[in-house]
Amino acid sequence: VMRLLSSAPADRFSTPAELIDHLARPGGSSRTRRSAAGEERPQPRGLVVLPFENASGQSGDDWLGHALADRLGRSLAEVPSVYVAAVDQFLETLERVRRRGQGTPGEQLQQAGRLSGAATLIRGSFRRAGDAMELRVEVQRPSEGSSSEIEAVRGELSALADVESRLLSRVARALDLQTPATVTAPNVTSRDTLAAQERFFTAQRHFLRGDYESALQIGKEAIALDASFGDAPGLVGGCYARMGRYDEAMEYHRQQQRLASQEGNERLAIQALANLGAMQYFRGEFDAAEEYLREAARRAEESGLTTELAQIRNNSGFVLLQLGRQAEAGEAFRCAIETLKRYGALVALVGPYNGIGHVLREQKRYEEARGYFHRALSLAQESDDAVNMGVAFMNLGQCALLQGRLADAKHELAVAQNILEKTSFWNGLARVYEYMADLNLRLSNWTEAVRCAEQRIELARRHANSRMEAAAQRQRAEALTRAPRPSTMNERLPRIDTGE
Repeated sequence: VMRLLSSAPADRFSTPAELIDHLARPGGSSRTRRSAAGEERPQPRGLVVLPFENASGQSGDDWLGHALADRLGRSLAEVPSVYVAAVDQFLETLERVRRRGQGTPGEQLQQAGRLSGAATLIRGSFRRAGDAMELRVEVQRPSEGSSSEIEAVRGELSALADVESRLLSRVARALDLQTPATVTAPNVTSRDTLAAQERFFTAQRHFLRGDYESALQIGKEAIALDASFGDAPGLVGGCYARMGRYDEAMEYHRQQQRLASQEGNERLAIQALANLGAMQYFRGEFDAAEEYLREAARRAEESGLTTELAQIRNNSGFVLLQLGRQAEAGEAFRCAIETLKRYGALVALVGPYNGIGHVLREQKRYEEARGYFHRALSLAQESDDAVNMGVAFMNLGQCALLQGRLADAKHELAVAQNILEKTSFWNGLARVYEYMADLNLRLSNWTEAVRCAEQRIELARRHANSRMEAAAQRQRAEALTRAPRPSTMNERLPRIDTGE
């Protein structure tokens, strides 16, 4: 009670989960407090490019603001030692911060930037009249309360590549960065290419809203308009992946890989390799996933793509864990953490914190593992991220199960199930059912163990994961084998009432 009432924030419990963990221990003895909220926070040093606002008033041009921001952000990410936060992650974090209704708009921007690692915000607007365009860009640093506007960029939509090149040069100069090399593009952008880009960025917005069917259809329209547009197959592949149709996703990511090779576009090639690795992971083909991700990491490191490299290393860690290569997995997670801490990308640390926790759990260092899972939970709660909150509770529940703390495991897994059932993260929900089946086997709750295994089988079938389905079938068989059997036929069959 005195800790709860302490006037010093550092002395209080940082999350409800930490308080529960403390109370669950004999005599209330507490582990060393190393939650994310309690440790020293790295300061954000990266940047984010927000979609340009449409100042023309024509909603049909909205796609152009997303296209300008996307290209600018990708080009800046090619500058060595520059971390560009994912704009969708920043905007999701900002939306969750705004829903709380606390702070001024400026303070909310600062909070979202602090969580996503973006100390610098690049915001812009554009006006279009026919073929003529004018872009205005502002560089903001919310924590310093400073803002500066760069010289306006004017040009023609039909020469979009030239406009983007001049915009990049001016923004890089304002940030005191070396202007990155850009892919040579034609001076005139064809009508079909512009139409394909409009379709692509429209599809991307549907994708970010979770409307994968619409995004899939519109993304295919972009490919039909311009078969050489390498970004579109990657988006279509991503839609298929979110829908659990991994074979079709692989087909489009391979198409993206071929286009990247033809164009000599290294960034696109790395993206395709990383996506292929992720698809193989979700299909349960871990050796193939590791091969793709290893090659993607090598090329990202050679190209100085800091943002991509951190994500690839995080994903590699989870693949290596599945292959039983714990030491290599730990090294991959630590490399990702080092990069993300260097730029203060707190939200992105959730994945590798969970990863290190898994490594420690496999080494039976359960208390240290729980410490990392609590760090991940604290960050997920701070950013109001439901998926990662569910995953953290799932990991804590499994850890408690392995420690033999069955009451804690039951509580934490129930919380995880409740959270993840409201999300689209089927893979995480399937793992919750796996651990719940294990728990019920330990408790001799055979009927519930069978039910959980069958829920996992259904999810595995729906998403074509044969390895997961086979493991779930084994769980179900174990529960049925261990369940006590009725001694007579009369006990097995329901009585039939003949009316006599």
